[in-house]
Amino acid sequence: MNRKEIEKMLDGIDDKFIAEAANKSGNTSKYKSKVSAKIIAAASICLCVIGISASVLAATNSTFRGWINPFHAENVKIEHGRGVTITKEINKEESILQKYYLVLNYLPKGYQCDGDDTFIYYGSKGETDFINIAYFHLQSEFTNILPQADKIDKYETTAGTAYIALGKEANRAWILFHKGSYMMELRDDNKMLSKKEIQKIMEGADISAEKPCVIYETLEWTEKLQESYKAWLKKYANYK
Repeated sequence: MNRKEIEKMLDGIDDKFIAEAANKSGNTSKYKSKVSAKIIAAASICLCVIGISASVLAATNSTFRGWINPFHAENVKIEHGRGVTITKEINKEESILQKYYLVLNYLPKGYQCDGDDTFIYYGSKGETDFINIAYFHLQSEFTNILPQADKIDKYETTAGTAYIALGKEANRAWILFHKGSYMMELRDDNKMLSKKEIQKIMEGADISAEKPCVIYETLEWTEKLQESYKAWLKKYANYK
């Protein structure tokens, strides 16, 4: 059975059964018949296999979004800047143990990485013309603040929830993908990109279970790293 056939199967399943499958509990008490239970199981299998269809549903359904990604993002404001914090629901674990790869469908003209170093992309305007891209697999809460940022905007893309913070000396953006507990951070430390260009990058960012042409390094974000960042943020606040 190929991908399109599975998608057609899912399209033929009533929404109430998909909702039951998305509840994760496995409790089919509402639909006691063996046939109904099989339909619910089929819905679960379909949703696991066709990640792209699951992500579309996740964009509008909070219950299902929680099922495929236990993390939730929101913007934060502190005295010295703005940023994002991504928290994990207590006692909620990932249901889909699938590795995903980062895919960037848009980069501003002229920007390219140097060999296998996919963390930094250089433009054509000299040594200060570069952007940084980091791809994280979340195992813990994630927090990042752009110092002196006075504005942050939220965007819903097909693949996730994105935030763009605009600062006096730098710009920064984050996207929490709907599936898999993965996120991407973009740093424009010298404000080389326009807000529109950053937004296009975020709108074109996605994750795939299939290996893309460019393999971005996956950084494991742990509780230890989170505590280290919080300690730095505290020192920065005291210094300022």
